[in-house]
Amino acid sequence: MEDEETHDYDLVMPFVVCKGMGGQYEDKDFCAGYALGELSAELKISEQIDAIPRARYLPTPYLKQLDLLAMRFGFTYELDPEKATFFSEDSNWEYITFSTVSKCDHI
Repeated sequence: MEDEETHDYDLVMPFVVCKGMGGQYEDKDFCAGYALGELSAELKISEQIDAIPRARYLPTPYLKQLDLLAMRFGFTYELDPEKATFFSEDSNWEYITFSTVSKCDHI
């Protein structure tokens, strides 16, 4: 039986500031912040160039923050439950697609 702390993926580069590498920050918290920070940057650029951000898989616990990020930059997102089970039936990942929010013309 696998330990609950087993990771579903590996990092391309180590986060040496995380406890797992001898640093001071919690690994999962730092990774969540890093991933959502990258997504925030992509949403901001997409808003500026009037583009739709690419679809992606995200861990389910990120969705509450994703909702706020998407709204901040004028997007909504939808989940695709069928694609979310790509990893497994009890996957902790969601498949996300984005769309723009209609802008109001009122003052």
